[in-house]
Amino acid sequence: MRDIRANCKRTVPWVLLCIAADILSIGLIPLNLFVLDMPEWITIVFSFLIIAATVILWIRSTRYKAGKAVLSVINVIAVLLTLFGAYCNPYWNNLLFRKSYDTTSKAYDVVISSQEAKADLDFAMKYLKKCHPDLRYGFTDEMRIKYEQTVEKLLNSESVTVNDLTADIESIFSMLSDGHTAAICYPPKNYYLKEGYARYQAGDIIVSVNGISIEDILRQNKALYSYESESYALINLAYDLTTTKGLDYLGIEIGDKIVYTYETVSGERADFAFYPADFVTYSEYVAYDNLNSDSSNTGGVRNDTFVYYRIDEENSLAILTLNSCKYNDEYIQCLKDMFTEVKSKNIQNVCVDLRQNSGGNSLVANEFIKYLDVDQYGDLGMRWRLGFFEISSSNNVIMNEKYENLTFCGNVYVLSSYFTYSSAMAFVQYIKDNHLGTIIGEPPGNAPNCGGEVAMFKCPNSGIVFQVSTKYFQRIDRDNTDLLIQPDIVCNKTEAVDKLMELLRTKRP
Repeated sequence: MRDIRANCKRTVPWVLLCIAADILSIGLIPLNLFVLDMPEWITIVFSFLIIAATVILWIRSTRYKAGKAVLSVINVIAVLLTLFGAYCNPYWNNLLFRKSYDTTSKAYDVVISSQEAKADLDFAMKYLKKCHPDLRYGFTDEMRIKYEQTVEKLLNSESVTVNDLTADIESIFSMLSDGHTAAICYPPKNYYLKEGYARYQAGDIIVSVNGISIEDILRQNKALYSYESESYALINLAYDLTTTKGLDYLGIEIGDKIVYTYETVSGERADFAFYPADFVTYSEYVAYDNLNSDSSNTGGVRNDTFVYYRIDEENSLAILTLNSCKYNDEYIQCLKDMFTEVKSKNIQNVCVDLRQNSGGNSLVANEFIKYLDVDQYGDLGMRWRLGFFEISSSNNVIMNEKYENLTFCGNVYVLSSYFTYSSAMAFVQYIKDNHLGTIIGEPPGNAPNCGGEVAMFKCPNSGIVFQVSTKYFQRIDRDNTDLLIQPDIVCNKTEAVDKLMELLRTKRP
């Protein structure tokens, strides 16, 4: 009896230590995902603690072999989960799962030391290599050479601004031609061309700056943008050309004045000179363009409403405007309300306007298809990078959980533009490749075979934010080799509604 008690005294503390270490080590994963950053090596420390406690448990206790064996298996599982959570989990130190996070960098013209810049570059390269589905076996030779050249440049530089470092990181990221993998500087203060929004709303586009075409500017700065479609890259470039941060990023000085050539929707071109005073703070920009007011062309719907619809009974048409792929109660209820009214008024045509939608959650497309008369439809293929491992799937089929009481059997149309991106592009793809409707407008801004499902990180010294694709998606229609999804009716985005109305008129009895 005395031996049993002595053995218990030697055993119980180590058993409790093993259990506590298991709980704490596994708890590191949600703590990191939802609360704070921590180095990966901390999981090695906890794993070593678990292993050491297990070994000592077996040495100090000569009894309870079955119990020790069970606990040892649990300890091994805890160690594997902990190490997997740090070294194979693409979201380790990622910002996106946290309730609040700050993406603000240092000011774009702030100078940091060469050593700080190199540390941030290495930080970005570490997570690029760890997470991106195309880099499972490491960097390509070209990327490795570019990295070495960039390090040499940084270490030999007398000064490095945050914008300079953003360009250096992006010059490596852009070699992947993945629009979802990019480095971005979000400075605490930026200045905006006060007339930029009004001209964008009018459909005017910048075609040149100081006499240099926007295509030539992109060609000279191709390495500074990650993209699959040049049309989408031009959208991002045009935006940068209307902010002081963007102009600095591109190496363009405002000086006494800067001259933009705009082209209107009617094809007319005109030059406009702008001066430093025409670039204003964000609050002044918002006030100048009256961005907080109610929109006059959406039936009283505010500008910040991402989804709404209208019914055109004369043309037997319902148009759903979806400006962001937010899969939430507001979207679900809006769809239900629309299809309820569609059914009650016997509407024969439903259109989804995605021309201003840059993405979000792809489940918005699946929810929409639940109202269509289709039993099953094809899904995207996927490769998901998990550190040393990869999960893949292809030739997927989704069984449609139809809303039988509101099933729509009429015609479906989708309006797209070069700004239609990511999950919005996937929406277009679901309709196009499953032959569920007609696409009108411009090709979406990114390729159907593309990266996505990003993880987001922040460099410790400069505050530069970068995002990295963790998945590679494959087009539903594997036989279609087009770089972009081609609309059934190709036209300028501003003409898409008119083309739709023309099509409806031709179908009238």
